[in-house]
Amino acid sequence: MHLWNDPYLYKVCHDGVLRRCVHMEEAVQIIEMCHGAEYGGHYGTFRTHAKFWQSGFYWPTMYQVTQDFIKRCERCQRHGNINTRDAMPLTNNLQVELFDVWGVDYIGPFSPCQGYGYILVAVDYVSKWVEALPCRVADSKHAKKMS
Repeated sequence: MHLWNDPYLYKVCHDGVLRRCVHMEEAVQIIEMCHGAEYGGHYGTFRTHAKFWQSGFYWPTMYQVTQDFIKRCERCQRHGNINTRDAMPLTNNLQVELFDVWGVDYIGPFSPCQGYGYILVAVDYVSKWVEALPCRVADSKHAKKMS
């Protein structure tokens, strides 16, 4: 079914959405905009058609004309298809050096053994290196011995 609202003709599509019918000269400009946009384009036929539908345009030969346009697109022919190989990895790759992330803490008090009641622990979280030092009391004087 079609609706006329001067100066535009609209088609009621199978999903119930009104889409504006365009002339072939305007359709070529729409294809160039949706397929070759600087903000992300040069996708295949199906994704380019999805952009047409989302933008609210329709013309009878849109599928064939779009396929022909993409086959003639110089950039697409040079690069090939965009696939999962071109996608960015979904995991973070955090670059850290040894001893960038570390911590010092006291553990205790324990029951005294040879007069030591605490353990001073230093951990490098990047390399998982651990060093422990027995201490009589938990104070800054013993923490200085760690360095």
